[in-house]
Amino acid sequence: MKLKDEIARLFVKRIEARAKAQILGNPKLKEYLQHYARTSPSTGCSYSDYAVLYNWIRKNKPKEVLELATGYSTLVIYQALKENEAGGFKGRLVSME
Repeated sequence: MKLKDEIARLFVKRIEARAKAQILGNPKLKEYLQHYARTSPSTGCSYSDYAVLYNWIRKNKPKEVLELATGYSTLVIYQALKENEAGGFKGRLVSME
């Protein structure tokens, strides 16, 4: 393996570890994700994808979110919107199959 490939692999691994720590460090979100994992055959996305989604919603505070295909990301969106609402920024999630 080339050195640049190894560096890239280590960089991605570190990003994923930080994202996992952030997402699972949120007790309510961790609870939702663990419950969903026990009841769904879905494999979901990477923690870094969830962290980007969660952070974007928390920062941009959308009023409406339309999601196609309910899954793990629905829980991430829901929790981010709920935390925004606690700060006075109400948003609505519509998720469609």
